[in-house]
This record gives sequence, C-alpha cells and structure tokens, in this order.
Amino acid sequence: RDYAFHLVGANIGEYFSEHNALVIVVKGGKIENGIIIDPWRNSGKLYFSKVKNDTKYRWSHRMDRECP
Repeated sequence: RDYAFHLVGANIGEYFSEHNALVIVVKGGKIENGIIIDPWRNSGKLYFSKVKNDTKYRWSHRMDRECP
C-alpha cells in the first residue's frame, strides 16, 4: 500500500463537541501533511481538505484507535 489511514479527533472527551475524522497520508508521512476526510462536519456532505488548511478543529492523532 502506498497510503496509510489514521484516525484523528478534536475536543476528545467533550460529550457534545468531540469530533472524529479520517486522515490519509503517504505511507510514512506526517498527519499534518495528510488529507482530512470528514463526513460529519456538514450534516452528511463530505468535507475534505489538507489537514494544515483546516482551521475549524485542532486535530489530535488517535493512536489508541488506529486503522488496520
């Protein structure tokens, strides 16, 4: 595989504001250089962007919930 998939989250542990998404990176690449895929943000309309250009959330890598 040429790509890796990572789960990220914002406001972790906050019941009403926790938000999770998927980041796709080149294998061995950094999360900050990936593309965020966020199906929840716009009520079902898929959002995608470079992680570093997404200013709505401060994302944290969810290593405890890694994709296989």
